[in-house]
Amino acid sequence: MNKKFLRFRYAAIKRYGDKHWTAHTDYIEFNPNYTVSCGGCEKGFFGIGKDLPFIVELSNGTKFLCFMHNYGTGVEDEILSEKGEVANSYVADECHAKVKQNINKLNIY
Repeated sequence: MNKKFLRFRYAAIKRYGDKHWTAHTDYIEFNPNYTVSCGGCEKGFFGIGKDLPFIVELSNGTKFLCFMHNYGTGVEDEILSEKGEVANSYVADECHAKVKQNINKLNIY
């Protein structure tokens, strides 16, 4: 069964029209059918241990940085799924604090 909406906890967000990322921890509900892209975050060193950072871009132009606990590196791992939602819920709070300290690395053009 595929859920129509997924609920992810994010550590940073860049809404459509914004010039910079904002370090803010909250939840976002979105329809995975309306995503443009999803991939590993290569900027900065935000991950801690098995918590890996990913950037999701929605069709409305919003981008958010979220983490997956021990998930997302395997060929069969589908980030935008119910399993991805569960992996996102197990992420340590330290990751979100690390993003707040290093948000400038996302804002470099």
